[in-house]
Amino acid sequence: MIIKGILDVEDAKDAVKFGADGIVVSNHGGRQLDGVMSSAKALPAIADAVKGDMKIFVDSGIRTGLDVVRMLALGADCAMLGRSYIYALAAQGQAGVENLLDLYEKRDARCHDINRRQIHSRFESRFARKYLNRLSR
Repeated sequence: MIIKGILDVEDAKDAVKFGADGIVVSNHGGRQLDGVMSSAKALPAIADAVKGDMKIFVDSGIRTGLDVVRMLALGADCAMLGRSYIYALAAQGQAGVENLLDLYEKRDARCHDINRRQIHSRFESRFARKYLNRLSR
């Protein structure tokens, strides 16, 4: 069972108690819950609380490969692509989705190639997660 819509540390801890296999840190794209915090802002504290107890997925605000890298750095195990692949599918069908995934992969690879060791050590630190969280507002 995966529970979607988690933005609070206590809710994430409850999901562990209930036996969930994973959670999706999500504000539902900000559409249904106008004015709530972003997934990127909620993610670091949730990851600190339940990382290793269950899989942590994240969605909302994922538009580029850099967004994927950012969410992984903030503690997610997996970033979900929401509207972007639907738009690509509507515009160009399968070829559009394949192109979109190529763009994500190239951007992700570029981010990793910049300085893999430096990025890894920074992202692993708690300070870096807080810093990246401020940048993603």
